Amino acid sequence: MLRQRSHRQRLKFRSQKRRTFDLTEACSGAAAPECYITSYRRLLESIGPQDAEHILLSQISNGLDHGDFLVARGTLPTLVVTTTRDMFSIQGARETVRSIVSLKPARSVVHLSMVEDDAPHQSTKKNREAVYAFFMYSLAASIAMSIMAAASRDSS
Repeated sequence: MLRQRSHRQRLKFRSQKRRTFDLTEACSGAAAPECYITSYRRLLESIGPQDAEHILLSQISNGLDHGDFLVARGTLPTLVVTTTRDMFSIQGARETVRSIVSLKPARSVVHLSMVEDDAPHQSTKKNREAVYAFFMYSLAASIAMSIMAAASRDSS
């Protein structure tokens, strides 16, 4: 036979459920796109459009570039992972990140960084280690903030 929960038990369960959801949301924010971010200008000047599944319908004709998607992430932690001899222009990646970083005060893009290694289109040990460190730092900070927010909600 099912036992009826007391009012206090139901409130405690809801609080635990909400806290779990908050932690899940915190973990889903960080991103590290690797060996793809560039600008369409540089892409068209070099090897031309690639990977049709990565280009939205009318994206280029409507003026959307890789940088616009990074800006759309707002304050979510983002690490652009690149290689200098990639088929996707390193110059385009550098210009894209530099242009977004210059927008910081106006657009609140505060958690954007870039790492690069001298290699062709591949995931290198140096870049993987940077990605691991980035996620460890970003996710730990996000989880800590979520725990503090949940604790302040629970105490009020």
